[in-house]
Amino acid sequence: MGKLSKTTQSEPMKIEDMNEGVRILLERMETHPQEFNNGILQKWSDVVGDVMQRARGEANPVPFLDDAEVQAIYDKLRDLERHEFTAKVLRKLADTPEEQEPEQLDLPYIPAMPRRTYGLSVEELKQAMSLGVTPEVFAQSKQALIEKQRQAYHASKKK
Repeated sequence: MGKLSKTTQSEPMKIEDMNEGVRILLERMETHPQEFNNGILQKWSDVVGDVMQRARGEANPVPFLDDAEVQAIYDKLRDLERHEFTAKVLRKLADTPEEQEPEQLDLPYIPAMPRRTYGLSVEELKQAMSLGVTPEVFAQSKQALIEKQRQAYHASKKK
C-alpha cells in the first residue's frame, strides 16, 4: 500500500487506541457497507478520498492520522470492494442461462439464489429471501414505496 511505513503495517494498532473518527468510520463500514460502494460513494467521497491519497503516497491531507489508522481504513475499503466484486459475480451467475453445480464454482454458494435479480443488491436479495418473498415482489414493493415517498414530497411542496 503506497508510502506507509512497513514497521507500522506490521504492528497493527488496537482499535481502542485509534482516533475516534477512525473508529466510527470503521464501524460504519461494518454496519452500512452499501454507503461505501464505488458507485454510491458520494456521502463519504471526501473522507475516503483523503485516506486513499495518503495510502497511495500521493498527498497527505490527513497528517493527524497514524499510518496504522490509514491502513485500517484502507484494508476495510479493500475488503468491501472484494465483497462487492464477489456480489457482482454472483449476480452475473444468477442471470446466466447455463446452470453450474455449486461445487464447480470457486465461489461461496448462496442457496436458492434467484435467476433474475430485478436490480436488487445482494443484501436486498438476502432480505427478500429471509422474508419469503420473490425478488420480483420485493422490487415492486420497494418501487411502490419510493413512488409514495416521491408523491408525498411533491404534495408537501405544493402546500
